[in-house]
Amino acid sequence: MNDRDAAVEPLLREELEHLAALPQPEAGALLRRVSRRRRRNGIGAAAGALAVLAIVTGTVLTVGRPPARPPAVTPPANLAVAGVPQVHFVDADHGFALASSCPAAAGDCAVWLANTSDGGTSWQAHQVPGLTYPNAAEGGDPRVTLRVLDASRAALDGYDGDRRWFTTDAGATWTQPSPRPDGTVDSIPANGLAQIESNAGAPVGIVVLLPDGRSARLASPPVAPLTESMTDVTVGTDGSAWMEGSDDDRSWLFVSRDRGRSWNRVPLPAEAAEPGRPHRTVGRLAVYDGRTAFLVDASGYRLWRTKDDGRHWEPLLVPIAKPSEDVGLVASPEADGGLTVFDVLTGRSFTMRGNGDRFVPVAAEQRPSVRIGARFLAGSGPSGREPPYFHSSDRQTWTELHF
Repeated sequence: MNDRDAAVEPLLREELEHLAALPQPEAGALLRRVSRRRRRNGIGAAAGALAVLAIVTGTVLTVGRPPARPPAVTPPANLAVAGVPQVHFVDADHGFALASSCPAAAGDCAVWLANTSDGGTSWQAHQVPGLTYPNAAEGGDPRVTLRVLDASRAALDGYDGDRRWFTTDAGATWTQPSPRPDGTVDSIPANGLAQIESNAGAPVGIVVLLPDGRSARLASPPVAPLTESMTDVTVGTDGSAWMEGSDDDRSWLFVSRDRGRSWNRVPLPAEAAEPGRPHRTVGRLAVYDGRTAFLVDASGYRLWRTKDDGRHWEPLLVPIAKPSEDVGLVASPEADGGLTVFDVLTGRSFTMRGNGDRFVPVAAEQRPSVRIGARFLAGSGPSGREPPYFHSSDRQTWTELHF
């Protein structure tokens, strides 16, 4: 360090510490303030620019190197999909998958979070600290749910509702914030996730996973009866939020088009009612674009579609006969508001475009698949749910899911 640098460093440190203790001004004011200080003290252009960068980013309070990330760890050779696949892609390139490494003999499996930035061609993985489960060969289960917020942030929530592992850097580092909701939010943020919360003897609530890893309750959830299980709120590509549920006697469906500030009840088709229970509906919601919603009766091989939030439901002719085997109808909503259905037993598939009124055969054979965010996931075997697993962006070209 030369004499000039030695003179600059204490001045720069003094300025940073002084400004860090003040309410943060806008960037233009910062530039003007540092410029004046630089002229008074003879600080060179490079040092002045460093001061501005340190203050504007709000991350550097002292001169020196930022803390380094933990060194990369080479994943074990036996890293594999952990139980039932938990995979989610935020876009065609960036995604996460839950993985595990298990001992050959009895013992605990370690849980890893794998991430990709090239569409699943290659994966990097980081072990989740303190998260293990009994060997999968003995019927083990990680007992956590993968919840992805964006290309860097993800949460692993324990089934017991008491544990959460959260990362903001794709698994390189982890914190363990409480999953218990604290406070309220007026709306579901763009990088947040919402989940329906059952409340015994009271209407359901909505718990929002926030971008910083905390949870809060949505201030104005719809008034709906107790739901059978805790399920995610489905968010369409248009930003709409859809929530469904049921109890022993009733089914319900709501939609919000202002990120959860207000909700409208979506009437369900009367012909979809369960026998003997006119207010309980068979089937589950399938929606992707947010404007077109489908009700899928997987066991009865029946479909309905609405384009006006349930004011009118149109029954659709399913192009697949209900088989004698206990195989449910597999259906996947499309980006254009259409739907694709799969004949698991024959490998055939049929698609209906968003503006269409009938299904047409797909020329190329397609694997029965489910949507995992921006990509599709398919399995093997007669049911299409066994390993190995494959993923695709277009259901034509498939890449095996392995790490």
